[in-house]
Amino acid sequence: MKRILFLLFLCILGCDSSKEERLGFGISKKQADKILSSNGPVFSEADSYCVEKQFQEVEDVQFNKIDNRYYINNKSGKSLKYLSLKFYKTPKKKLDSIGWKYFSDTDFDQLGRFKIDTSKRQNCFPLGEEIGIKGTALGSYVLILPENDSLVISELKVYSNEVQKKDSCDYQTDLNQLQKSYLSSIEKPESKEKFIEFFKLILKSIKPKDCKRDIDTHSVPKYYFCGYDRDLSCTEDSPRLWFRHLETFKEKYPVVEKMFQSVVFQKYLRGTEAEFRRKALEEK
Repeated sequence: MKRILFLLFLCILGCDSSKEERLGFGISKKQADKILSSNGPVFSEADSYCVEKQFQEVEDVQFNKIDNRYYINNKSGKSLKYLSLKFYKTPKKKLDSIGWKYFSDTDFDQLGRFKIDTSKRQNCFPLGEEIGIKGTALGSYVLILPENDSLVISELKVYSNEVQKKDSCDYQTDLNQLQKSYLSSIEKPESKEKFIEFFKLILKSIKPKDCKRDIDTHSVPKYYFCGYDRDLSCTEDSPRLWFRHLETFKEKYPVVEKMFQSVVFQKYLRGTEAEFRRKALEEK
């Protein structure tokens, strides 16, 4: 059945409308629509995904409507995260879901359904990894609408995450201050005052607080932006150097070891920053 559906979509993309009615294998276009609209896992909409102030619309994505199908061809090089639908006309008869299929030259085809609420002005749905599609998801999607044109989409958009630059996530200021404080503490290692100032800024940087990069689905520590945001004074190597500097003072200041053993630090510590810990233990 999977191979049949795959060949069916290849033909849909390559055949003209007169040939679509003769797809072979005893499956008509109407039957194929029914299969795609009634099978696969169901994903509910979530309006919070498509708040335009938080997420960025992806350009270089082609939307093509052929009969009751919308083809979404991703040429952007970015991973699509969310899909926004706005309706122009909705069916009188209740419509529970619309079918979708994802197909790629390098990955397995997948299908499912989006559970829609036509009483709302906008429905938003997750794409990519949240519906089981791995990697950058650069293949194409097709939406299967009711065949009788009872549902008409007035606006179709796709989004990716973007860095949230809100007041609660002023990572630029905090990380630039942290790097400056680190250099100051390095220059005067005997200064308790400078070390404590550096330590307090470290604590602020490891606690997630409304900070996301376009590759994140959840909040991450501010120090994750080092090396990611090229406008910062810190680089991708900086956190490892910061934590190594703390390591040298853990006996003098026991609070340092408490931070290293904290749940938050252990949860978000990445492999590149953890290397200094491994070497420190080997040297004992």
